[in-house]
Amino acid sequence: MNDMSDEASGFSADPAFPPEAAGEMLLVYKKQFIKFGLFIAFLIVLFAVPAVISALSYRSTRNGLKESLVAALKEHGYEGLAVTDSCELQNPFAVAAAAFSVEDSPYSYAVIIKLTTMAGPVPAVFLYDTASPKADFVCFLTLGKRVERFLSDSTGLSLIEYWAHRLPQILSASDREVQPL
Repeated sequence: MNDMSDEASGFSADPAFPPEAAGEMLLVYKKQFIKFGLFIAFLIVLFAVPAVISALSYRSTRNGLKESLVAALKEHGYEGLAVTDSCELQNPFAVAAAAFSVEDSPYSYAVIIKLTTMAGPVPAVFLYDTASPKADFVCFLTLGKRVERFLSDSTGLSLIEYWAHRLPQILSASDREVQPL
């Protein structure tokens, strides 16, 4: 009868593997499981904290971009433009560009896009009308007129022209217009 209870419990009566060793192995497995659980919890926290911070700061980032855009447009003679809604780009350029709706003007969108120049990545401002085949370059968002003049002189028109022609394709997502957020 005692042999049946040992077999039912999963332990054998083999003297090479006494029941005390099984208890020790359970403790080892328990410790390993706790370590593994702590590691998984650490990984979850490691990835969750930046995701939460990014989600919480999305609106303030968009508002900061909008304020910078409005200031740059006013500085370059576009005071009458009413920059309104932020628009969601439906393509991979959403990482390097931000589009905003423009009202009360011949333009439909104001776009900030990151251009790679000889001085490094610099945000550039374009205005785009959906009826036009290309966008109009306004300025670089920089730290001052001197830096902007350097960027304009060193960047060259080919880069600006490339992005002016490329922006209509970026703003149309699978033949659809940009959707307001």
